[in-house]
Amino acid sequence: MRNDEDPGREPREGEEVEWLDLHPVFDAPDEATAIHVRALLRGGGIEARIRSKQIPGFDGAYAMALGYWGQVMVPRREVIRAKALLEPLLREIERAQQDESGEEETE
Repeated sequence: MRNDEDPGREPREGEEVEWLDLHPVFDAPDEATAIHVRALLRGGGIEARIRSKQIPGFDGAYAMALGYWGQVMVPRREVIRAKALLEPLLREIERAQQDESGEEETE
């Protein structure tokens, strides 16, 4: 069943989620991270998809320009729950980045 009659409405339970219904909740630095985050969300009962921002033949140049490889996307109705599930992970990533930048300064 498609969401053709009103493109602005939320998909009903059991309906196929289309790309227009999805919103980014995580900017993944690489494909492996995107796959892990998608698995985390799916483990929490949230349908998640990955949208790569890569362009074939440019071998990561676009990721360097954007600052990320691609995005993990969830249905609009699940954005708040997905962000809550990802919050501990994002805090840990931020802490690790701070530790890494702190180590560079002391060397």
